[in-house]
Amino acid sequence: MSMRLSCDPKGFPLLSPPGAAFDIHLLPVSKVQFERFLAEPCGFGDAWYETLLTLNQRASYRRFTEADRERLFLTGVLPKEALAFAIWLGPGFDLPTTDEWRMAYRTFDALRLNWAEALRFLSGRGAVPAHDMLEELLRQQPPAATASDVTLMRGGVLEWARQGSHWVGLGAPRHTFYPNLYEPCNDEFRPLNTNDRLPFLGFRLIRRRGNVPRGGWLVTRPRPEEQAR
Repeated sequence: MSMRLSCDPKGFPLLSPPGAAFDIHLLPVSKVQFERFLAEPCGFGDAWYETLLTLNQRASYRRFTEADRERLFLTGVLPKEALAFAIWLGPGFDLPTTDEWRMAYRTFDALRLNWAEALRFLSGRGAVPAHDMLEELLRQQPPAATASDVTLMRGGVLEWARQGSHWVGLGAPRHTFYPNLYEPCNDEFRPLNTNDRLPFLGFRLIRRRGNVPRGGWLVTRPRPEEQAR
């Protein structure tokens, strides 16, 4: 099985789950990724961002460790703010529904991909932070890690997803970051108030397939000799 890897307009990677009508960001939206949005007249200011950083301090994509990797990603953000970022990225970008997020998770959880191909693609076309984050995250993962581990759908932050007219958090964070959510296809976090800023809730975006530009890179299963490493 293979998946097409492409980039959003700012150079951050998306994967295309086979059979899905969307692409999904390879990683949760990072602080360095969101800061490009903040650099433009988006309506959010420095004070707004400082509030989020008090909830989950910033880690550099150049110097993060396995212990603090959650600090790479933007948390404390509200769904309406994440949607403003989606609109800024362009047509087709949106927060996923719970069904879409879980479809991607189930697909990724069954796969080990040839990440060397993804790094080669990003080194020529993607944003430098995207390449460097993925490269370091791969160093931190055990050899048996599936795509759901590498993409941090498991072991990352909780992520906003739309469930009908409500918002929930999906994912399986490390116990030290947020406990008691183990199975993303069954477990979910239901906030009492979606206007509360929560330090463990971030997001990743999807892009509807009808808005995907031509091109991209096919990321395949690793060869047998690579699986044995």
